Amino acid sequence: MTLASLGACTEHAPAQFPTASELPDDERRPAGIAVDLTSDPPPYQDRAEANDDIVTLRSPLGTQVAFETVRLFFEAMVSEDVSAMSLLIRSNGINEDTRTGSKRRSTAITNMWRERFRKREYQQLATRSIYREADVTTYRSDQLGALPLAVRLRTSTTQQQAANDLVLRIPILTHTVKNERLLGDEIFFWLERRGDSFVIARTAEHVPF
Repeated sequence: MTLASLGACTEHAPAQFPTASELPDDERRPAGIAVDLTSDPPPYQDRAEANDDIVTLRSPLGTQVAFETVRLFFEAMVSEDVSAMSLLIRSNGINEDTRTGSKRRSTAITNMWRERFRKREYQQLATRSIYREADVTTYRSDQLGALPLAVRLRTSTTQQQAANDLVLRIPILTHTVKNERLLGDEIFFWLERRGDSFVIARTAEHVPF
């Protein structure tokens, strides 16, 4: 009887658990989680075809970014600041002279303007309106056939126009000061995307002298 009673008491005794202060003070770690390592995204592209698998498309820049590059160019021009101008121009950027009847002349843009600053006073234009943004015509890569013939003939090279590059036609309002011709009637800018801005890859102008 005594053994039976003792066994019954043991069977119904409450379970004993260690208190928080009795637990080992080891650093707790989160449960392991399986992580699938992601691969690098594909290189950025300006355009894609329907049969391409996975591509990373680059968002086009707004035309205001292009207008800002041109504004800074003319600001450097009226300051006769070749250093500031060169920051906006691709290292091998060239100007095409569109004068009718002249031999085709391709000149480094910065060299051309350095020479022009020696011959004329472009600071005279600092207080004058050179162009109006509302008059600017924008050409995208699929619209280059609409450029004036003289410009297309002078710039008909194998250079490829990327999908996000632009050409701007800038009609000049003030090209003459005190009977001294400083600018052509219009200047064309080929703008090439570089990161989140544009650089000038090429210009075309009926150079006045």
